[in-house]
Amino acid sequence: MKTGCVSRKCLLSGKKVVALWLALFVCAVTLFGGQTAVKAAEQTSEETPLSLLEVSGVAELEVEKAYEFTVPYKTNVHLAVALNEQVDVTLSLCDSEGKELDGARIPAANWTLISEGVYCLEFSYDAMPAGDYTVKATLHGIATYGIAVMADKVAPAISQKSATITQGFKTTLEVKNALSDITWSSSKKDVATVNSKGVVTGKAAGTTTITATVDGQKLTCKVKVKENKYTETKRSMSDVPYGNGDLQVYKAVYEKNGDLTLKCRFINNSGYKITALKNVKIVMKDANGKKIGTYSVKTKKMSIAIGTTKDFNVTIKKDKLKNKKADLRNASYTREGSYEYKRFY
Repeated sequence: MKTGCVSRKCLLSGKKVVALWLALFVCAVTLFGGQTAVKAAEQTSEETPLSLLEVSGVAELEVEKAYEFTVPYKTNVHLAVALNEQVDVTLSLCDSEGKELDGARIPAANWTLISEGVYCLEFSYDAMPAGDYTVKATLHGIATYGIAVMADKVAPAISQKSATITQGFKTTLEVKNALSDITWSSSKKDVATVNSKGVVTGKAAGTTTITATVDGQKLTCKVKVKENKYTETKRSMSDVPYGNGDLQVYKAVYEKNGDLTLKCRFINNSGYKITALKNVKIVMKDANGKKIGTYSVKTKKMSIAIGTTKDFNVTIKKDKLKNKKADLRNASYTREGSYEYKRFY
């Protein structure tokens, strides 16, 4: 068979295929002899793979048989065909749009005897993408056939083992390789809730465990919810070079009335006593760089002695805010202005 957009390896069943695959493929054509299938099955102790297709029948000469199957997630897929007679067979594998990915006419002599009256070939496709496929077979002779498609099982996995979100905001968890419906739950609903689609909503500061139950397994994500506020460590004199002064916003919070309060600090390492700040402009921005709100003042009188810091609050009124419900924890800010006619930085 030719190789299409999937990586395929042709395995002669009588030589290389593992006992597990052989047992399942033969079971798919029990009309060839149930005793052989039972013996083969007894030889394996490995986990049963995922069955995608198992069909059998009596071939109509030169009549194409087409069977659809679905690959649930990206995995290795194994196609096996068994016959009770050695005959030429044309096989092809197509995607959901009918494009042939693999196909060829297999001569009668290529079929391998795996047990009395059972001839078989297996084709393995590495890392086949999830999707719908069709296997087609045309027998150029009289024979009873069986076709089986199996896939390597892939354990379901949750998209995140831990996450941190802001109170009042959401994040979405996903489970990959799930074969059944997912049941979501939160160990502390007062901290965060989760809906049937894995959307987690932060309710209050704290930590909770979100659990996804699927395919008999429990997958967990530890979620930490933090308050909706902007914070950074207060700067000190050693953070500002001598001869300079700097303005810092070390905290920003929404008040109950909707105003945005900025807690600021000015570090005076200029070598002068500062009496006022001039043309101050502070712009708070969200994580995407969009403006939350702007505080500006032409003159803000204050007395800051040489080599000291001054903490003070400023407020951006609710009606002046561009975003009244921004994620402040992931916000940033810019500032500009001068003191005694000298730039901050």
